[in-house]
Amino acid sequence: MKTAHRKNGAAPPLVTIGVPVYNGEPHLLLALESLLEQDYPNLEIIIRDNASTDNTQSICLAAAARDPRIRYLRNARDIGPLANFCRLVNDANGDYFMWAADDDLRNRCFVRELAACLQDHPQVVLATPQTVAIDGTGKRLPWPVQPLACVGSHLENVRRFFNPQNPGWACDGWFYGLFRRDWLSRHTTEQLAYPPWGGDLLWLFSILIGEAVTGSRRATLCKRVQPSGFQPQTWFQRSMFRLEMLLGFTHLCARSKAPWRDKVRLQQLAWSWYCRSFFHRDRKLQTWMRGARLMLLDSLLSSCFLLRRLVRSRPRVPVG
Repeated sequence: MKTAHRKNGAAPPLVTIGVPVYNGEPHLLLALESLLEQDYPNLEIIIRDNASTDNTQSICLAAAARDPRIRYLRNARDIGPLANFCRLVNDANGDYFMWAADDDLRNRCFVRELAACLQDHPQVVLATPQTVAIDGTGKRLPWPVQPLACVGSHLENVRRFFNPQNPGWACDGWFYGLFRRDWLSRHTTEQLAYPPWGGDLLWLFSILIGEAVTGSRRATLCKRVQPSGFQPQTWFQRSMFRLEMLLGFTHLCARSKAPWRDKVRLQQLAWSWYCRSFFHRDRKLQTWMRGARLMLLDSLLSSCFLLRRLVRSRPRVPVG
């Protein structure tokens, strides 16, 4: 078993765990217990409450009174989820930083294993866990385990990120890995340019194609799968979401410093993800037929969207 690295008898690097929460009463206490039970010896937990209207505040104050590692901060008003996430990085004191959702769980060695990854690989900016899905009651769902990143080529990590076996859109559990805080503090506000739903995937994609990332199989995130108010509901909203994500991936591929052959392969992986998003794996033939119809309608919508953008961007020729 790995132990925390020490240099000249000094304490291991301080890890800050940032918990953004809004009306997290149903699962917040279990999530905090999962963090307090970590066997890493040097951590702080900062909770930033985004003006919750339920009993979140009383739960957090009671937890902070029981354990001095917890610091509770409350926004005077709702500033939105992304801004709340970003503020936590500014609140942190640690050498390493990780976000923790108010309803997820982790195994006891989660922080220790990922901190060891960052210490073993100085060039790495993010250490990722493997991720399993659980439902609202904490029961594990029969979905494949989301893989972890590896120290290697950017292309291999993007391939793992878009793994066809992923039950969700991609390896979103990587967002809740462990970052180097000095790097994160310079890049976290980039998320504000992305939409609340799916923006974490675009931001992760930009990291994977430009930075070194690794992971540990011993660190396991139990990610609770629940509906979100930001999730697209109608066919039109889902179509626009898929299109905007594809355009975002394409833009990031074009801006990357990768060789052109890798850029082509990255774009192929993004298009493969786009096509798979229409279909449900291991379902009946009707689902595939429905997916084919949606794909056709989505293509028409995409054509209209791109044509409208092209017309708006054309310079106007003065008359006379």
